[in-house]
Amino acid sequence: MPSLTVTGDADRLRSASDALIPYLVPPPPPAADICPGCSSWRDVLGQDLCHNCADVVQALGRVPVPATVISLYRKPSPLRDWLTFYKDPDAAADDEHRQWPLEPARETTARLSTITARFLLENVGAAPLQDLDAVCVVPSTRRQPPHALEAVLRGVGLNVPVVSLLQRTTTPLEHSHPALGAYACTEPVQDSRVLLVDDVYTTGALSQSAAHALQEAGAHVTALIVLARRFNPGHDPAVAAIWQRQAAAAFSWRCDWPSTSAPPSPH
Repeated sequence: MPSLTVTGDADRLRSASDALIPYLVPPPPPAADICPGCSSWRDVLGQDLCHNCADVVQALGRVPVPATVISLYRKPSPLRDWLTFYKDPDAAADDEHRQWPLEPARETTARLSTITARFLLENVGAAPLQDLDAVCVVPSTRRQPPHALEAVLRGVGLNVPVVSLLQRTTTPLEHSHPALGAYACTEPVQDSRVLLVDDVYTTGALSQSAAHALQEAGAHVTALIVLARRFNPGHDPAVAAIWQRQAAAAFSWRCDWPSTSAPPSPH
């Protein structure tokens, strides 16, 4: 099984990606007010997890797969526009929150590929990126496959295949409520090492339900990489303080990988 690598001109990639740093906000490091499961704020200091991650434990019977976040984002912001309109470019013209000029979807896709490729390039050799069988995208709840994020990942130039291993079932899955059986594997994954990727993380209901489906089928989810984690500074003064703290911090492409979920127990 190969360790994940990124092909292409590394110097050109570094130059292109560094030009995007002004639009990126580093996720917070471990702290008393930060949830270790999703890099969000803890609702109550002293609790192990935020309420969203606690919902995952209650609904799925597993601790969340820790989200490895490349950048935070808020609405409005250019990064929010890229993440929204690469999937639905027709919606950009009438979006009252749009801050980025209208452009073809391929340009936005290429920009997100640049961000993802640089992140992976600078983290080559990290344990979750070694000995992988596949890279898998969390399926959309509303749009028909293939997911637009698959095009982003294929634009990265990975040596590990990007494979559609999951599909939505008829089990209801709400934005803020994870659900057992919301996803099903489309092929055998027993004993496979799978890197799971999502574009946006808000409550984690979709990502964690997808991770659970892979784990239940016998896969080892080595990590959950998220291009951007939603923050809402207007939610609470404590949240605003975290956002301001991170917006003022220097952005780094390297990350301290959280502990991954344990390999699934045999059934």
